[in-house]
Amino acid sequence: MPTRIAVLSKLSGLIAFSFGLLACGQPNTASLSSTPIQPASASPQKPSSQPQQAEASSSQANPSPTQPSAEAIYTEFERLTQKACKQQEKVVGNMRYTLCSMTDTQGVTRIVSASSSLKNEGDGAGYWLNEQGDIYAIRYFHSDEIVVLLPEDKKTIVELVGNRQINVITDEARWNQLELGARDQLMTISEQFDPDASQPSGTSKPQSMEQTALQHLNTPGSVKATIEKTAIVENTALIQWQQGEAGGMMLLRKENETWKVLTSGGGAMSLRDLSEYDVPRATAESLLTQIDPNWRKY
Repeated sequence: MPTRIAVLSKLSGLIAFSFGLLACGQPNTASLSSTPIQPASASPQKPSSQPQQAEASSSQANPSPTQPSAEAIYTEFERLTQKACKQQEKVVGNMRYTLCSMTDTQGVTRIVSASSSLKNEGDGAGYWLNEQGDIYAIRYFHSDEIVVLLPEDKKTIVELVGNRQINVITDEARWNQLELGARDQLMTISEQFDPDASQPSGTSKPQSMEQTALQHLNTPGSVKATIEKTAIVENTALIQWQQGEAGGMMLLRKENETWKVLTSGGGAMSLRDLSEYDVPRATAESLLTQIDPNWRKY
């Protein structure tokens, strides 16, 4: 049964669309960079902060931990969108899917970018990943909005508003929603190139909770994740995971015999965190106790 890594690893992708797409939403299959895809969730909310002008100054060279450098954000986005990669494209009905991958010097193949879009209109969104396998940028082609999800704190969202300016918001729930939606879309795209990507070959048996969790964590090129502890109460599950030096918790819910990831992030979850996903208090307390009987003392 191919794992998500194996499937995504063997995919050669096509998504290098011209960075000139910053001025339009129509895919350009002749150059490297972006491409379209229908976003899994609504377009990102407008940040409330004022645009920050990217200037070559000492404050940008050493930006505040709470204020990203506009110049650094634009530079990294341009680097990822202009990265050379092996391209693959497939049209299914009125949808166009693209995948772009590369193999590093150690022989590891990873996704650089992916997208899907309406074949004629070009509406959709593109996704770019960094070398660590993090979702770094999402571009909504119908509105030409570009958002960057900073992986360092897993709560800072940066909107590129043009003229090398940015808007910054801090919203952990929104960050998780965008990141989860992007990973779901990456899986959908990969399935177009390999129909067995999300289903064990030769069987229609739904994936286990552990399989779903590992599939979500083990992105192309990332360190292999392991599940340290699991807790299940009826149709809700909480797992504690480890991935290299990083670790955290993931919340899943079973719907129609299929486990779905609700949220996953670094560090421990609290009663308040679980309540945000409509987990009843009694269920939440039971899940946390199964993971750590001493959670109330923290």
